[in-house]
Amino acid sequence: MESAEAADHCRQKLQRYASWTRAPQPPPHTAVKLRTGCRYLAGQLEKIATGTYGQCEECEERIPQARLRAVPGALRCAPCQTAFERRHGKRPHL
Repeated sequence: MESAEAADHCRQKLQRYASWTRAPQPPPHTAVKLRTGCRYLAGQLEKIATGTYGQCEECEERIPQARLRAVPGALRCAPCQTAFERRHGKRPHL
């Protein structure tokens, strides 16, 4: 996934989050999801702006395009994500 596609993905998520605030019956845990999601999206947009989108946070290598297409917000390459999950016992919630 290229930076422009990733930015569009982030914008779509922000629009979805904004729609939750206008819903007559917001989904459960909306406030937590909004805070977490907005922090995550702000980080992704910062990476796009600085040219580090698609760089693994652990090993700093480029994350393969196939992984970014499957998981646009991937923070780590597959081997580093697996190691992260082993250390922490679960995937991080986005």
